[in-house]
This record gives sequence, C-alpha cells and structure tokens, in this order.
Amino acid sequence: MTPWLTRVFLFFSSYIPFWTIVALLTWANRQGLALCAIGAGAVGAVGLGVLFSSIRAAGSSLLRIDGATRQDGDNIAYIVTYIFPFLTLVVASPLELVAIGLLFVVTMLVYVNSDMLYVNPMLALFGFKTFAVQTDQGTGVMLITRRGTVGRGKTVEAVQISPSTWWEKPVAG
Repeated sequence: MTPWLTRVFLFFSSYIPFWTIVALLTWANRQGLALCAIGAGAVGAVGLGVLFSSIRAAGSSLLRIDGATRQDGDNIAYIVTYIFPFLTLVVASPLELVAIGLLFVVTMLVYVNSDMLYVNPMLALFGFKTFAVQTDQGTGVMLITRRGTVGRGKTVEAVQISPSTWWEKPVAG
C-alpha cells in the first residue's frame, strides 16, 4: 500500500467515532448527511482492515531500540482538538456544510502531511499503543505496537509505514 493511501485510511479511521455520532444525530432530519457520514466511516473501517492485512503481508525489518517513551496521550489531544469542535457545529445551510467540509479537508491535509499516523483513537480501541522510540542508530521514530512496554535493548520486527512511523509486525498465528 502506498504511504499516501495509508495516511488517508488512517485519517478516515481516526474519525470513525465522529462519523458514527454525526450519523446518529442527523438520521431523523438529514438522512443524506447521515449516509455520507456512514460512508466516510466505512472508508475508514475498510481502510483499517486493508492496512492490517498489508502489514501482515509486508516485508519487515528489525528495529533495535535504545529508548522509548509512550505517546498514547496524543489520542486525547486529537479528540479534543480535531473531533470535539465538530460536534458543536449545527449545519443549517448548504454553505455551512461546505465550510465544515473545507475545515475537514484542511484538517486531513495537516494530519496526512504532518505524519501523525499514530494519533488514532481507533488504534487504541484495538489495543495498540504508540511509543516515541530512539533506535540504536540514533534515529527517532514512532512505533505502533500491542506491547505494553518497549525498552532499551529490545528488538522489534516492524514494517515501515511512513518515513518516521513503524508498525510492529503481528506474530503469525
């Protein structure tokens, strides 16, 4: 899967809770908007499934860790900064819907271009944790894993999904 498509799928999946809330809140009065929200959530869910499958199938490298710091607090900041403000919006006209759509597109571009792939509440729901890792080569990267801790001297088999983000390869089974 291309890095750009990976980023877009992770972005859409990070908004699945938002899409669900929008669908529930608008179903009675604006079914068209509700169906769009359901469709966007489906893109995120399917994209996450495709990403999981591609990581299982991808070639991996050994990542030797010299130090690590857990970064899961970034998910709360993401919800408060990027999702919560959308929930207070009331769409009364088509022009307001276009304005909200534009805000969403700008948010997506910032997310995708900032390489914030690891900030995703859905990954936390599936038991993934994120660590800022210093490799034995002196490189700083983000590691997405199901491990509870990652420490100095550990070696992790991982797939590079962006220039600065690695995903620990799941154990076959």
